[in-house]
Amino acid sequence: YMKDSVWGVNAAIFPAKKDLWWLLTYMNSSLMTFLIRAIINRSNSLSSGYVSQTPLIPISASAKKKLEAIAKRAYKEKIPQANIASVIAEIDTIIFKEAGISKATQKVVLDFTTNLLKRI
Repeated sequence: YMKDSVWGVNAAIFPAKKDLWWLLTYMNSSLMTFLIRAIINRSNSLSSGYVSQTPLIPISASAKKKLEAIAKRAYKEKIPQANIASVIAEIDTIIFKEAGISKATQKVVLDFTTNLLKRI
């Protein structure tokens, strides 16, 4: 196995070291949860292969820096699961803006991810 990689049953992820932190936030965004759980696979059975089926939206260098800072802060502060909602909301604001997602679509994504257990 390679250092700084993610392995699973199917696909593996090999991010460049410079992309690791902002990709972590992207992977934890509500958009990514929605794409994987609402569109690609509506079951509880997930593997890394589903990640390879999701799009990577174009993200500006300035947004990547903001996302990287969020990831590093969350890592450094070891933010507990109970307090992670505000961090995800911060990530979502950046991702939705970068993707040009309308307020109506944002509402659909957030409703799905907020009520995930009822949706799958």
